[in-house]
Amino acid sequence: MNKPEKLDQSAKIVIDDCAYQLNDIPQICIRNRNESNRWREIDNWLVLSLVMIESWAVKLRYFGSLVAAKDDLSKAQWAAKNSIEAFNHYDLLGEINTTPIHRTDFPHGITAAWLNADWALAEQFAKITMRQDLRTSSGEGEHGSIHDLVAYLFATVALGDKKAFEQQREWFNIEMEFSDGKGDDFWSKYFFIYPAMMQAILDRDSENFAKLLAQADKLFTQRGKDKTMDDLPSIEGPPGFNPLMIDYRAVALAQLAMHRGMAVDFETPALPINTLHSWESSHAH
Repeated sequence: MNKPEKLDQSAKIVIDDCAYQLNDIPQICIRNRNESNRWREIDNWLVLSLVMIESWAVKLRYFGSLVAAKDDLSKAQWAAKNSIEAFNHYDLLGEINTTPIHRTDFPHGITAAWLNADWALAEQFAKITMRQDLRTSSGEGEHGSIHDLVAYLFATVALGDKKAFEQQREWFNIEMEFSDGKGDDFWSKYFFIYPAMMQAILDRDSENFAKLLAQADKLFTQRGKDKTMDDLPSIEGPPGFNPLMIDYRAVALAQLAMHRGMAVDFETPALPINTLHSWESSHAH
């Protein structure tokens, strides 16, 4: 059965753009280190990490290319490691608290680490995220901006700090109650599933986690049909791109759940968890 021409075009756009950024962003990072906006190197590496996750998603789900998908996932890990190296470089120079380095992109690094089963890398990002000398993002509420709170959620679950996670989740829910505007729809309508999954991991509740995975799969399909989400980046699965993409956050959290000893058995086109876990298992042996 032939694939729809429009989907083929969308897939080609993603792959071509990812290839371009894989070539372009490292060169930008090299320039950043020698210019006044050097701190941007950290964020740029994390952008590239997310870009390679996007390419992994298309190559695995749409093209069914396991070898190419594995390669792109390893490049996401490589880019995330470069971000850590850049952070440590500027930290050694004493520049972290004098330049606008934000914690809000660090969940991309944590996610890339989880997808690659690199638990030490995830903890490095988590510890950096929790540092108090980083800048907060704009639009800060009483308990911090939504983006800062999301970063704390990822960091605290990566560190296994249940008490800190539950405090951050409470504040996240409070900010959700008072948020408004189209840009907040994603957080209230769809993102809430991920903190719930994190809580299940911290509780070691495999039964609830399995139910949440099924719900996440339905929500991912739903937001791909939600016309109000048309301004989402392609990796988030908005209309037109949903059949190309993977719910990378849910898959990454499943990897973490298994690492923490929980039983996870789940496989759909949007959540190929068993497929990814089989890579990890074969690599381990």
